[in-house]
This record gives sequence, structure tokens and C-alpha cells, in this order.
Amino acid sequence: MGESFFEGQQGRLSVTPKGDVWLDNAPLWTNNITAGYRGDSVRATLNHFIECLRNGSPFESGGRTYLHTFASVEACYRSLDSHRQVPIAEIFAG
Repeated sequence: MGESFFEGQQGRLSVTPKGDVWLDNAPLWTNNITAGYRGDSVRATLNHFIECLRNGSPFESGGRTYLHTFASVEACYRSLDSHRQVPIAEIFAG
């Protein structure tokens, strides 16, 4: 995960790979969270899936929900590539 930048009328917001948030090159919020962030989030997700498989409880997020998330991201990439707005329905159709 690299650095992200968002520019708007009220300034430039940047998010560092560590999760710190800056507004116009001034620190706005510092990420002091170590548990559950980055690598630990993957471990927590895998532990959740394993526990659900063991006890038969439902996953926090299911496959159908993930498909909608994936379709949203894919529509963004296709929109950028084709210089037009790509509706999510087009992802499911194609």
C-alpha cells in the first residue's frame, strides 16, 4: 500500500503507508494503532474464517458482499481506463 493523495478546494489530504493523515503537509492524525492494522488485520481475518468454519457460524462478510465490493473497484479501474463512467451493472453483465 503506497501513499494516497486527495486534492480538493480546501486543501490536499495525504495518507501515508503507515496510516498517518496529513493536510497540506501538516500532520492531522497519527496512526498509533498496531494491533489489527496491516499484517495483523490479515491474521485476524483468517482467524475469523477458521473459527467460523469450526463452529458453523456465518462469516462477517460473505462472498456475495465481496463480489459487490470487487465490482465497485473494477468499475473504477475501467472508468479510468476508458475515460467514461462504467456502471457496476456493466461489471456483472460482462
